[in-house]
Amino acid sequence: MKFFRHSHASLCAIAASLLLAACGGDGDSSPTPPPSPTPPPSPTPGAAALPDVPNGRATLLAGSLDADPAKACGRVDADDPLQSRFGYITHAMTVAADGAVYLTDQPCRADSGQADAVRKIAPNGQVSTVATGALPQAGAALARFVRPAGLAVKGGVLYVSDGGPYGGLDAGGVCETYSLATAPGYPAAGRATGIWQVAADGRISAVAGVARASCEAGAASLDGAGPQASFCLPAGMAFSADGVLHVMDARIQGTPGTWRTVHVSDGNVQSGPAGRFTPNLIGSADGRIYVTDSCPAAGRVSRLVSVPDLSVLTDQLPNSSLVAIDSRGNVYSASADARRDGVKSTLYRKAAGQTQFVPVASNVRALRALAVGPDDALYLKSGHAVVKITFNP
Repeated sequence: MKFFRHSHASLCAIAASLLLAACGGDGDSSPTPPPSPTPPPSPTPGAAALPDVPNGRATLLAGSLDADPAKACGRVDADDPLQSRFGYITHAMTVAADGAVYLTDQPCRADSGQADAVRKIAPNGQVSTVATGALPQAGAALARFVRPAGLAVKGGVLYVSDGGPYGGLDAGGVCETYSLATAPGYPAAGRATGIWQVAADGRISAVAGVARASCEAGAASLDGAGPQASFCLPAGMAFSADGVLHVMDARIQGTPGTWRTVHVSDGNVQSGPAGRFTPNLIGSADGRIYVTDSCPAAGRVSRLVSVPDLSVLTDQLPNSSLVAIDSRGNVYSASADARRDGVKSTLYRKAAGQTQFVPVASNVRALRALAVGPDDALYLKSGHAVVKITFNP
């Protein structure tokens, strides 16, 4: 019992002390200051900012935004898309119906021994190399593409247009004419430009062209089935609603660019009208096909026209090499110099039924390719990264 009384007295003393402290007795009467707010994280040294999207959001889908090419540039596949790396120039990018992103990928300058490749970002974010091209050198007949310049996907099969060593757009996005005679082994039978396919199991085979020597100055591309057809510089591609593959066969040494169709079931190639077309060719979400008729340059706009009727969708296109059309008929493009190194460009949108392009995003670094997904999101190859932009309703 003595122990109990002692413990009871101690408890009373403790309670009294607590009561005095609570009532401002001998304890400190000043209130406890609120915790300091957590400062925002500092930006990663060397990292480039995502595009500014006032009415939407930009997210890094894969690759690196590091401004140092030594850290950002490479060819690294990864399950974690932010650990992947992409190369220097992308000529083409397309988004399949399941949301998978396919893009062409040239090696970094330091990796000159690598061939061009086609890369894939799966819907779960996994980055892989779908197919690798052959190095452009003289020798035996080609067993695969050299430089993928255009991409299209249908029924799980990837189609690649191969413009040879000079295929696609150059780094500045300027549509130039070239002579294939200056390239090693070009033009030559079995080593010419053409259309290839990559099956779901990775097998690569020619669809049309390749077997016949590519056209040179003043020579027309040849129509025909599979190896009987020939191309100059096949570039942009898209499937129309009826399942026909459309290809822009770009001009070479003054030869007019020609819109071509390819029936992939038998490789039959037919030519449409020729004109001063750029290498670009755009497919809209509803299966319509469009081409552009002027190369990008400062202070000059292009026309976006449909084929085969060549009706004009817009005559105010700011950049003919960067165009995408969503399911609502909105047309996206970019500053004329967007593809040049060191340029931070602006993205523009012409809403369906409107005539003017208005800015929708800015601070886009080294924009190499532009595509729209089945969700109407905008996909950009910016520097060595792939960025996804979603807009608010």
